[in-house]
Amino acid sequence: MPHAVIGVCPPAFGEESRKSFPLQLPEPALWTPHFYDGMVLVGKTWTPDFGIEESKPGEMILGGLLPAPPVKPVFGGQGAKVESYKRQMQWKGKLGTADGKRPVPVVIGETGVPFDLVGEAALANGDLGAVCAAVDAHMCALEGLFIPYFWWNYTPENSHEHGDGWNGENLSIFSTDSGGGRCLEVLVRPGLVLCDGDPISQCFRVSEGRYRCDFDAAIAGTETVFFVPQMHFKRETTTVSATPGSEIDWNEACQRLTLSAPRAGRCSLELLSTASKGST
Repeated sequence: MPHAVIGVCPPAFGEESRKSFPLQLPEPALWTPHFYDGMVLVGKTWTPDFGIEESKPGEMILGGLLPAPPVKPVFGGQGAKVESYKRQMQWKGKLGTADGKRPVPVVIGETGVPFDLVGEAALANGDLGAVCAAVDAHMCALEGLFIPYFWWNYTPENSHEHGDGWNGENLSIFSTDSGGGRCLEVLVRPGLVLCDGDPISQCFRVSEGRYRCDFDAAIAGTETVFFVPQMHFKRETTTVSATPGSEIDWNEACQRLTLSAPRAGRCSLELLSTASKGST
């Protein structure tokens, strides 16, 4: 199969998930580690101000006196959890390229949030606030790293009673009992699609209706393309701010915005939905 692209996937948890792949991955091949928050996936618990983080292999604590335990606590709000997720995704992504070996592309092979972490009654009533908060934290980490991913999952037979119908899981975005998608307001997000240059940072704040991206354009006139979902941004209620001299082409019907850079170097785009101001 000369045209096949193979994804090499370590286990999601356990000692083997923390080890570097021992060989040089061939071309074409992808390193596809899974990422799940153990407290959320297994414990089916979302606590805004507390979480756990896997320790990096060889990490030391107490000034280098002791090896770090397999997991350590994370305190703080949503922002602290996002940074924790980013750290874990970053070092797990590097495990596919051992020292001295050729770097390989990295895709998060699976990530997701169980919808039944809120309990059966809340799930039946559509009270998914805690689930959406957990989903938003995962998505903020992914978009902040500009890392491609597969969100787990879509199960057309999902129901509140049986979940996804396998292994007690209930991670499907779609549910027959909900009549469609769940937590779409945090799953459907604006983002950088094509960058003629180097992406620097991006962030979407759902509650503020604000998206910002910074990137380094390769040369003047290069086009950078963004996905701008109508769910969050409509032309008549959106303020667009960009590097002075930029040319903006917003095709609202196609949910695509193109920015032509005025020069090489740092450029930015910010969208603010005035319809979302003051929301929480």
